[in-house]
Amino acid sequence: MRGSLRKFGDLCVLAALMLVSVAISLAAQNGGFARATASSPASPLSAQEIMERSLKASERNWRIAEDYAWRETRVFRKLDKQGTVKDQESKTYDVTMIEGKEYERLVMENGEPLPPDKERKEQEKLDKAVAKLQNETPTERKKRLRKDEEEKEEREAMFRAIPKAFDLQIAGEELVEGREAWVLHATPRPGFKPFSRPTSWLTKMGGRIWVDKSAFIWLKAEVETLDTLTFGLVLARVGKGSTMHFEQQLVNGEVWVPRRTEVHFDARLALLAKLRGAAEVIYSDYKKFSSDSRIVSTELADDSQ
Repeated sequence: MRGSLRKFGDLCVLAALMLVSVAISLAAQNGGFARATASSPASPLSAQEIMERSLKASERNWRIAEDYAWRETRVFRKLDKQGTVKDQESKTYDVTMIEGKEYERLVMENGEPLPPDKERKEQEKLDKAVAKLQNETPTERKKRLRKDEEEKEEREAMFRAIPKAFDLQIAGEELVEGREAWVLHATPRPGFKPFSRPTSWLTKMGGRIWVDKSAFIWLKAEVETLDTLTFGLVLARVGKGSTMHFEQQLVNGEVWVPRRTEVHFDARLALLAKLRGAAEVIYSDYKKFSSDSRIVSTELADDSQ
């Protein structure tokens, strides 16, 4: 692939990660989406109660998910004005959770395994990250844990803001791959005052979400930007009408994890480079860590264990 396409792919990552991070934490509705075809039966729970229970279920689920590693294939497509694909590239990563953080190792490019020298370098980078954790001083560890806690608090604050940021309604019930789910619609609540950059995004996004009626997990979500979103130090902007589709799956009967995310966007970087594209992330090969490999090794346990 040409160098320009690689640069485009990097910019797509910025836009895709921004939309995904918001959408995973968001259940909103916009008139641009078709409404659920099912009727709106009476529910013993209000939409607000369903949302609050789903947030608690998601927090419990995250703790279990930290015991897993997986593979991500990220496909970036450059589109013309008609939506036709002009260029495309893909990268596949093995992702490992080490003390609550994701560490990536590139394993394929455009469907082809890496050359031996590049594969060796990627493994060396991962080994170096693990070694850094093993050899950090008490002061370094304290500083790292404090930073991790600050990031966690920021994420949880945004999560807790969702019921306050939206007026929620139960639009109906649908089956999602055989599982009964509520379809929640929400509209940005007038008067909500964002208290951070991420929470300001909540006032500019809309969509709908399917909440599992037994597990209270979000089975899938659709999101659309209602206005331009600005983020990052380089003033990257994602335009109105950008969309995201997100799906989850149950693994080993114990944890819900992403299956697929697809983003279509119009973006502008530093007010200059205009980008129109699509980014798809496919998640697969989820495996649980062996009990003694969390930090000292990237070896994985068999799924049946």
